Amino acid sequence: GAGVVNNVLTNASGQYTLTLPPGNYLVRATPQTNTLPASGTGYLTRVYNGLPCTNAFDCPNYFGTVIPLTSGTPATGIDFQLPVGGAISGTVLRASDSTPATATVIAKGVDGNTTFSSVTGVGGAYSLINLAPGTYRVYAVTATAGLMSEALGNVPCTATDCNWVPSTLVTVTAGGSLSGNNFTLDAAASLSGTVRDDTAAVVAFAELYLYSDDRYTADSTVADASGNYVFPAVRAGTYHIIAGPPSSEQTSPFGPISSTLGQVAFPNIPCPGSVCQPLSAGTPITVVAGTPQTLAQITLPVGSTISGLVRDASTLAPVVGAQISISNSAIGFVGRGITDAAGNYTVRGLPAGVFFVSADARPANYVLTHNGNVVCPVLGCDDFGTPVTLTAAGPGSTATVNI
Repeated sequence: GAGVVNNVLTNASGQYTLTLPPGNYLVRATPQTNTLPASGTGYLTRVYNGLPCTNAFDCPNYFGTVIPLTSGTPATGIDFQLPVGGAISGTVLRASDSTPATATVIAKGVDGNTTFSSVTGVGGAYSLINLAPGTYRVYAVTATAGLMSEALGNVPCTATDCNWVPSTLVTVTAGGSLSGNNFTLDAAASLSGTVRDDTAAVVAFAELYLYSDDRYTADSTVADASGNYVFPAVRAGTYHIIAGPPSSEQTSPFGPISSTLGQVAFPNIPCPGSVCQPLSAGTPITVVAGTPQTLAQITLPVGSTISGLVRDASTLAPVVGAQISISNSAIGFVGRGITDAAGNYTVRGLPAGVFFVSADARPANYVLTHNGNVVCPVLGCDDFGTPVTLTAAGPGSTATVNI
């Protein structure tokens, strides 16, 4: 349970000795790039006693046969026979001029658990060895500005979707070497723009989420201090963007509202977090391969506010830590808050509409109470109590609800 206690390299005869304190141990043999005798396709890791170990999911640290070790008594005969692995190799070049490109080439097993990687070297060459037999999706991910990543079969992709886009699969056999699996990286398309609020103020560090209509891409980025954002590498296709305030003001991208600003679907269509459907909300954006695109300004609405005071019905003392819930018959649960030491709460960023407010302090032996100081007579009450109307006038209309 203590993790790796000791490790050592085998000598020229394949022998090893580990010096350890008394205890119970699991031992595994992991091939290195200089493991001899040389194998162009490498070897596979094995856990004692003869157990395969191709990935962390199927081979966790506690996997294997336990070897008890007592003081002064060596454990001998803990031997390993490493099977020969498979290999995939090729080059990664720029499509524009066939010069070498810097990339990390990844082979991911179709089981979703087994992953091997290699960084390109001289001439853009790469070699993946020590591969367990099986079928792999292979792709080259580059961090070079202006270039797309690519999955095998000349399929442009990005770091977030290369593992998902349909591409050529390769089957590796023990001792087999698959060469000529080459990549030519195309120029990248990009999407960029600016985020402001409806008072024309810059929204620093706004969060933006990009979704492809083919459902393979779900990416995100954060605007800079001037409200500028960019998705630097985007596949050709149709996309939707959801934009919202910084996470420091927001519970989660699609969670209850707790920010002074509302969330929108591109370009400026209100899209409250709890009900926003990214693949149907807003205006679709068409991306052409290799073409940078500057989008229209995104404007986040300054939302409205409900605030108030929660008190004990008998003593009028403030109730601390009451959970405030705000819902709308069309939207559902959209906002929440908690009362402070004085019993006050504020929930911001609400859209225009009719809302219902409740205060829940049952852990402190209070009854769940709705606006108007009414108690739900059944197990659960939706749209219950005195409704509160927030108008579209503003920005930032307010309402006070004391319970």
